[in-house]
Amino acid sequence: MSRSLLLVLLFLFCCGGALVVDANIHLRVVNDTRRVIYIGSFAFGPQGAVRLETRKFAAPAEMYTTENAKAPVLMPTAPVGFILIPVESVSAARMYARYGRGEVGTPLHVDIGNGYASRVCFIKDPLLGLQEEKQNRMLFPFEGLSSEDILKMPSTYSADRIGLYAVYFYNCADMPDNGEPVHLRTLPLRPISFDIYFELYWMNGEHNRVYLSYGREGLPNMFTFFGVVFLIMALLWILQVFREWINVKKIHLLMLLLVVIKMGTLFIESMKLQHFSKTGKVSMWDFFFYITVTLKGVMLFGVILLLGVGWSLLRDHLSSTDKRILLVVLPCQVMLNVCWAIIEETSEGNRNWSTWLDILQILDVICCCCVLFPLILTIKKIREAGSTDESTARTVTRMREFRTFYIVVVAYIYITRIVLIMVANAVSYDKAWIAEAGAQMVAVLFYIFCGYRFRPKIRIAATPYSILQPVEVMVVDAELKDCELSSRNSKSTSSFMKS
Repeated sequence: MSRSLLLVLLFLFCCGGALVVDANIHLRVVNDTRRVIYIGSFAFGPQGAVRLETRKFAAPAEMYTTENAKAPVLMPTAPVGFILIPVESVSAARMYARYGRGEVGTPLHVDIGNGYASRVCFIKDPLLGLQEEKQNRMLFPFEGLSSEDILKMPSTYSADRIGLYAVYFYNCADMPDNGEPVHLRTLPLRPISFDIYFELYWMNGEHNRVYLSYGREGLPNMFTFFGVVFLIMALLWILQVFREWINVKKIHLLMLLLVVIKMGTLFIESMKLQHFSKTGKVSMWDFFFYITVTLKGVMLFGVILLLGVGWSLLRDHLSSTDKRILLVVLPCQVMLNVCWAIIEETSEGNRNWSTWLDILQILDVICCCCVLFPLILTIKKIREAGSTDESTARTVTRMREFRTFYIVVVAYIYITRIVLIMVANAVSYDKAWIAEAGAQMVAVLFYIFCGYRFRPKIRIAATPYSILQPVEVMVVDAELKDCELSSRNSKSTSSFMKS
């Protein structure tokens, strides 16, 4: 069963890797009726440039005209194309697209009396300030061109302004060209299909192109630095393991493996970003990165859960509840990492991208909460057992020392899953590295805490788990089994009484 599950997960991961091979700045849509599509954002540095390659474009016949043209061309009065505009933040860029589709009110909270779904053409909307940004925006208009001309059209712009830009597709067919608002629901659906590729970069020197957003170009060096930090931590842990080999448990070896995988993930991510920064293309480093990220996530949650229930330190077996949680949480982590890989490497222009992002974030938090459940359950069972036995009561007193570990785990989950996301959305584009650096600093502190608190040591009272004498450990195991057995008997008795 476990082998079959592993093969299925490996197959799904490979499928996910195949899906993200060419999806960094690439978007393909088929019969899409959205009037405005947000494709993504990029922060240009000095001497920025953007190149648009249109590989396919198709529009309904109603949008074409043959007047004064040998071949059907898009109506000159129906603006269609792509645009890059300066934005304050990624969240603002997403809000502009939702506003353009009539899903929300004006981002500036101005009451214009036209309702939520009355709009003018996206590139002419005064509430978005696009008219004032004409000198800074980059427009790729398709109106007046045939499908063949669109594919051959040279589309290269220089971005002289340093800053964050958002890329949009706009379709203003059937909208008045005099600037009068029109209710979007009254407009006919005009499905558009296209396959486009954006090349966005800026120059660091005379001949060095940088394909990473301005403010993120230092991430490869930062990840290399933290990789060295985790390498030092791994060497210190190996030294401690060999020094106290007689007291080493299985969990200590798993903790060493976790640190090694974390170190490898950082080095691989550094190589991945360095390659992308120079070429703008994905490589095999991306495949190895998502493999190590998946392994790191599984190992991290597994080690936290095993430390919480005291496996190999307090007891040599796992309860049936612990096993069930492991069988649920660890495969879920694998699936979540596969989905994260697909989401992160897919353009935001795809339908339901934001919905899937929200779902994955919620599932990730739920998965984290599931890890905390066996920790609380273990204390509860030992506390119930300690009420009838003096030696177990002393064990309960000592087990209270775990509250620090639980608090640290909760704080780690809260910071990495909530606080750092808020920080990433709040900082400006040129400070994008702050959230990444904060995540790695929190990880370093968390790993150091766990390593120090649960390190193998000769002295019996060195760690919360090792303070238990062998006899007390046997009592705890026996009481835990009795608690589970009595719980099952009570459930069967209650079900018998109901019947």
